Amino acid sequence: MVGAGGLLGANAARAATQQGVAASTLAKAVLTGAVLAVTAYARTRGRKIELVSVGFPQDAEDAEGRPYDTVKAERNLSYAQWAVPASRAAC
Repeated sequence: MVGAGGLLGANAARAATQQGVAASTLAKAVLTGAVLAVTAYARTRGRKIELVSVGFPQDAEDAEGRPYDTVKAERNLSYAQWAVPASRAAC
């Protein structure tokens, strides 16, 4: 995202004058942000499942303090794992 911002800054005149360049750049930036958000969401679901299922004492204590619905978390993780490559293919 930082590199894309620098590239857009360097090509600002082109983006402003050529038709479709600004819209294309904006669309790619939005899609990249969506991919990053879906990836982060998948990681949080995976971490919740990991906390509940791993046998480390500190993780068990952490999991006891939070009521996790592992079935729901696993379902959401399954959806997110399909959404990551699908959203990435859209870029």
